[in-house]
Amino acid sequence: WYQRRVRVPEALLERILKSGLGTISLQKDTPDPTQEEELAFLKTLYRDKSAQFVYRYHSCFQAEDVELFKTRTSDPTVGHYLDKVAKQSKLSYKVIRNRRYTRLQELLDKGTYFSPDQMKERQPKLHYQMIGQFETDE
Repeated sequence: WYQRRVRVPEALLERILKSGLGTISLQKDTPDPTQEEELAFLKTLYRDKSAQFVYRYHSCFQAEDVELFKTRTSDPTVGHYLDKVAKQSKLSYKVIRNRRYTRLQELLDKGTYFSPDQMKERQPKLHYQMIGQFETDE
C-alpha cells in the first residue's frame, strides 16, 4: 500500500515523551514500551489520526506546532484545541514581556542601574564609544 510520508517534528515528539503523558496503553504485567516503540506509536498517530493526536497531546504544543495541524483537519474540536494553544502562547509572551517591563521599572526606580558611573563600570569600552569620547574634562 501507498503510505503518506509525513515528517513529524522531532522537538514536538521530545516534548510529548518528556511530559509524562501516556502514549501506549499498557495491560497489567506487561513490560513498559521502549522509547523507540513510543516514538513509532506517536509518528503513526500523527500521520494517520491527526485529530486524535491533537486531542491527546495539545498540552505539549507550542505556537509553531499549531500551523502543522491547521490544514490537516477541519474538525471543529481540533480547531478549538489549536486556538487554545495559540492563545496560551500569546498570553505567555505577554506575561514575559510584562515581567521584563516590571523589572526595568524597578531598576529605573532605584536610579543606579542607568547612572553614567554604573554604565561605565559594566561596559567601559562601550561607554567610551557611545558617551565618553564626547565628554569634556570639566
